[in-house]
Amino acid sequence: MIESDLERIEVEIAGGTAETFTWKGAAVKCTPTSVRRGQLIEQGGNLYEVELTLFVRRSNFITVDSTLITVDSDIYTVDSDLPTPVAGRTLVFRGRTYRIITARESGPRSHFELSLADYGSNR
Repeated sequence: MIESDLERIEVEIAGGTAETFTWKGAAVKCTPTSVRRGQLIEQGGNLYEVELTLFVRRSNFITVDSTLITVDSDIYTVDSDLPTPVAGRTLVFRGRTYRIITARESGPRSHFELSLADYGSNR
C-alpha cells in the first residue's frame, strides 16, 4: 500500500510527470522532500548538511530471481544491473550532482530514503 501511494505521489507532486534522478546512468523515479533539510550528518570524519531527501520506491531495484536487496553495497543480479543507491556515492537530480549521505530502507521495506548533500560541500 505504501509503495502504491508513493507511486501516485511521484506523479501528483510533479504535476503529471514524475521527478527522476540519474543513478548509474539510469533515470529512477522519486519523490523529493526537504523533511531533513539542515540536519547535520557525520560521514567518514566529515560533517555534511542534508539539502534534500529523496523517497524512492523499492520496486525500482527489485529483481525477479533474487530476494537480495541491500543499501550498503553494489549487488548485481542476472536480470537487473541497477544496484541500490548507497551512502558515499553520487547521483544527479535536476541537473545537479549530490553525494548520498545516508541510504535507509523503510521499516515495511517499501522504499528507500536517500539523504543528499551538495557534492563538493563538507564542513
